[in-house]
Amino acid sequence: MGNEDYGQVEDTDPVQDGVGKQEEIRAFAPHLFRWQGPKAKFFLFGTVQGTLVITDRRLLFLTAGGSGMASQFSALGQQLSGGMRLADIDLSLLATPESISLPLDKITRFEVIRRWDFASYISLAGTDEAGEEICVALMPKLGLNASHLRSLVAAATPTT
Repeated sequence: MGNEDYGQVEDTDPVQDGVGKQEEIRAFAPHLFRWQGPKAKFFLFGTVQGTLVITDRRLLFLTAGGSGMASQFSALGQQLSGGMRLADIDLSLLATPESISLPLDKITRFEVIRRWDFASYISLAGTDEAGEEICVALMPKLGLNASHLRSLVAAATPTT
């Protein structure tokens, strides 16, 4: 799980948002663990693993659900987080309770934070499309790639 797993998307693939409009994918990050609350804890217990996708209109965290500990070893977890092509994003995963869809203009906090052990993670807060408050922490397993996390935050900055 090196830096090659993260990336800015050079040739943006359109994603249907269910209304017929197309969104451009700005960036994505597979292999992220999600904790409930603003801080990434030290252990993976209670996490879910998924893929962060940032489009020109919203931030998506797509996961099939289940434990982050178990999903890192399962075939589905590997397919979801690493083997997924951008053109084949399965938006039906948004029906999973652990998945997130936040419009970019409803994000109140999206910042990279360094933990006491020098691991970096993203703290995310906002209001989802259903009007519910979301507050989560997202981090790769080791959290040793702050520059890539900062590039994700930059990709979610609305352009006017």
